[in-house]
Amino acid sequence: MVGVSNPVGAPIPRRYIAGVVGAFQRALPVTRGRAVSVVLVDAATSRRLNRTYRGLNKPTDVLSFPGQDATPWPGHEQIFGEIVICYPIAVAQARELGHGVRREIAELVVHGLSHLAGYDHETPKSAKKMAAVEAAVLKKLRGK
Repeated sequence: MVGVSNPVGAPIPRRYIAGVVGAFQRALPVTRGRAVSVVLVDAATSRRLNRTYRGLNKPTDVLSFPGQDATPWPGHEQIFGEIVICYPIAVAQARELGHGVRREIAELVVHGLSHLAGYDHETPKSAKKMAAVEAAVLKKLRGK
């Protein structure tokens, strides 16, 4: 299950975001059957969350919050986690990189999901591994 919350009213269809999550889950079977929430927020909300959870008093493009490890109630999916995307930063990054906002959102969702799946970019080796996973998912998503 994919939950999408869009309090900023971004023109990104929920179905599009759910498709990105689905592509990631097909590429990494360990993530299948786990619920994901994606929230598009404004810069003030991103700044507040980044300050609270990372100690950085500035907005950021994407934050990932791992879900519960507890066994879900019967008939419910395990919570994989929540991804929070700062929509204004995504728009600015898309412009800066010369591609569309939907593509930027897809890349941020995949990046957030990669963190939830246990990947990081703390060392050159782990960053390379994470980038490879992300590139493979995005390639499949784009049908190339």
